[in-house]
Amino acid sequence: MADDRPPWNRTPDTGSGEYYRECAAALRTLKATRGVLMFVLFLALLAPLAAFVAVYQFDVLQLRPTQDVAFTPMPDAVSPRTAAVIERGLPIAAFVGRASTVLLLACFVLAAQVSLAGRIPGVAGFASAAVWAGLALVLMGPWREWTNAPALWSPFPGSSEIYQTTIEAPTTPADQVLAWVRFAGLPLIALLTVWAGWLRFSAGDAAARRFCLGRAELRHA
Repeated sequence: MADDRPPWNRTPDTGSGEYYRECAAALRTLKATRGVLMFVLFLALLAPLAAFVAVYQFDVLQLRPTQDVAFTPMPDAVSPRTAAVIERGLPIAAFVGRASTVLLLACFVLAAQVSLAGRIPGVAGFASAAVWAGLALVLMGPWREWTNAPALWSPFPGSSEIYQTTIEAPTTPADQVLAWVRFAGLPLIALLTVWAGWLRFSAGDAAARRFCLGRAELRHA
């Protein structure tokens, strides 16, 4: 029987060339979304790293004491614009970074759903990507604020943490290395974790789209 419904109300038959083209288009959209979210996440992770380098390494707010006397930091009095950018920008970067990771996780899960619904290859790659994104999300969680445990660090530190570390001015090599690991190493680890998910998604996407396009051409022929 002919389907008299308008084209926008029709559902492609499973296994038809049109169905596989729709799956390939959906995966293409998810791949583009992944690229945008990854770029946004990279910028969000770069913000606390840049703030740490500026405040700790170059002391742009002049927080370090220069004499062996009591020192009260006044960052707003030294450089109000720079301090305002850091104190307002870091919470925004944290929110954007965590939201981007949540959306990346949703993107990877949707890709796995498309692969499962279409019975096409790539599910393993998409599922692995979702696991990596979930690990990155756990790593980025504000556990310090939730648990009041100072030992729980985050790739998105607050301005007060950077200020405090700069004021204390670690002098021993071990303390200096620890400061760099905390404020520069953790963002890098978070980025590498998400990047692992990116690579796994790429592997699944390549297999799935190759299968879909091949089936679409076969059905068309």
